[in-house]
Amino acid sequence: MKYFLYAFLLTTIFTSCSRNSKIVDPAFADSLMNHYAYPPQIAQNAADMQFWKNRLDPKRPGQVSESKYASALVARFRFLGDIYDVKKADSIVNAVNKRYNNTLAGPFVALTGTSMLQHHFSRADTLLQKAIKLGVDGFTETTLSFDVNFETGNYTAANAFLRKEKSDKDYSYYFRQAKMDHFTSNLDSAISHMQKAADLEKNEPLLRGIALSKLPHYTNNASA
Repeated sequence: MKYFLYAFLLTTIFTSCSRNSKIVDPAFADSLMNHYAYPPQIAQNAADMQFWKNRLDPKRPGQVSESKYASALVARFRFLGDIYDVKKADSIVNAVNKRYNNTLAGPFVALTGTSMLQHHFSRADTLLQKAIKLGVDGFTETTLSFDVNFETGNYTAANAFLRKEKSDKDYSYYFRQAKMDHFTSNLDSAISHMQKAADLEKNEPLLRGIALSKLPHYTNNASA
C-alpha cells in the first residue's frame, strides 16, 4: 500500500508538472506562512528537550534523564508528526533497558508506547506483558492492555479492560470508549464520548486537540 501511495503521488506530481499547472497559488502559501506561529507548547517542549539532553552524560549513563529526553521526543512527535522522533526515543529507551538488564518496568512501558506509535502492535503486546510481570500500577495496566488488545483485534478483551477503567471524569476512559463505540458502529455515542473527552481537557491543548481531531471522522461516518 505504501509503495502504491508513493507511485500515485509521483504520478500526480509529474502530471502536474507536464501541464505547467499550480497546485497552490504562491501568494496563498506565503500568506499562510507569514501568519502562522507555533503554539507555545512547542517552545516549552523544545526547552524541556534541551534541558534533558544537556543532562545526558555518556560517561555516566542512567535512567531518569534518558527517559525524560525520550518522553520529550515523543511529545514533539505528537506536535509535529516526525516519526524519527519516535524511533530515536525507542532507541534511547532500549539502551536504558539493556543497561539495567531488563529489570525495570518503566522502560518496557515506554517501549510499549513507542511500539504502538509505530504500529508494531505484536511487539507492543510482548513488551507490555514484560512490564506487567515486573509490576505496573493498575491504571497503566488497564489502559495499555485496552490499547494493545484493541489494536491486535482482541475486542472482547479490550472491552473487558475498558469496563475496568470506566470513570465519569477521566479523559482516557472517554477517549477509549469512543474508539470502541466507533468500532461497533455506535457513532452517536462515539461522538458524544469523544466530545466529553475533549471537554475534560480544556486546559490541556494537546489532549483536547487529539480528541477534537477525531470528531470530524466520526461525524462524517454518522452522516454517511
